[in-house]
Amino acid sequence: MKQKSEPLYYFEYRRTMVAIGATMLIFLALFMFLSLSESLRLIAFGQNLSRTGEIVFTILRDVIGYTACFMIPVFFLRRFLRVGPVSLYRPMHTEAKVPGWRAVAYVLVVLAVLRSAAYVNSFLVSLVPFKITSGTGLVSLEPYQIVLQFIAVGLVPAFCEEFLFRGAICTQLMRFGRMPAILVSSLLFALMHQNGQQFLYTFVGGLALGFLYTETGTIWCGVLAHFWNNFLSVTEEVLASSTGVVGEPLYLALELLTLVAGLCAAAYLLYVRVRDKKEPAKTGIEGAFGPDSVPEAAGQPDRESAKLPGAIQLRLFFNVPMMLFVVLAVLEGLTMVLIL
Repeated sequence: MKQKSEPLYYFEYRRTMVAIGATMLIFLALFMFLSLSESLRLIAFGQNLSRTGEIVFTILRDVIGYTACFMIPVFFLRRFLRVGPVSLYRPMHTEAKVPGWRAVAYVLVVLAVLRSAAYVNSFLVSLVPFKITSGTGLVSLEPYQIVLQFIAVGLVPAFCEEFLFRGAICTQLMRFGRMPAILVSSLLFALMHQNGQQFLYTFVGGLALGFLYTETGTIWCGVLAHFWNNFLSVTEEVLASSTGVVGEPLYLALELLTLVAGLCAAAYLLYVRVRDKKEPAKTGIEGAFGPDSVPEAAGQPDRESAKLPGAIQLRLFFNVPMMLFVVLAVLEGLTMVLIL
């Protein structure tokens, strides 16, 4: 029975990976076009852009344009996997659940991991013997610019990036194994940023957010954690721009609170695991992603039976669209490092 089913899942996994690779190429094309918009603005208007013009341009580029770069690929991935005699598409889990204490604890732990990874990444970058970051200095921000920063840098990426990488990509790969799904989506998430300096940070962040998505069974916990992580980064920049001092007490207090809350949440989860060792998880991976909860998966084998050997999954990852995306993303990331 196993020998008959393996070829089917082999082709299904290959088809899924090719579809994801093609989706990432579409994303990359859209993102590169969006990146050119700043140059086009400078050519058309120069540096003299009015306040109204700056607000309109930021909304068009950093809100509408950025959202389109992520949501259009989600649509194409769905179309790619629906084409053919059998639909392989799995809908993402966007259920608006009232989070239980475990879900809240998972969010806090993931937040602590994200902030810790940021500090570790910053420390490792500081060890590089040559300068790879540009010192542009601190620029004082107007109130309207601060609001735009929190929306464009804090809220929009948290929403869009979670929908593409956890909601769309991770969900499609879950039936082939939880860890491969998290690893692949995290790798693509890190490559998407096209920033060699932040690769470790974004990869670890992707792992943490992928775990959070699969563990809680809803994308909104990841969106919340992602937003708070971005919120802290924007807060640091805003406070530094207004005072000229990096590491304001308010920002450090928020960072410390996040880390302490994460440690307390980890202790709580450890206590619950020990106390309820034999109790099945209420929001665990099987309840969220098993075939019974996915209408289109009715009648298909469960996720565990669809797992392929790691060597085969690795080989199928190296398909033409995926490798093209990886090469272009790496080249772009190295170019940014060398330019900066």
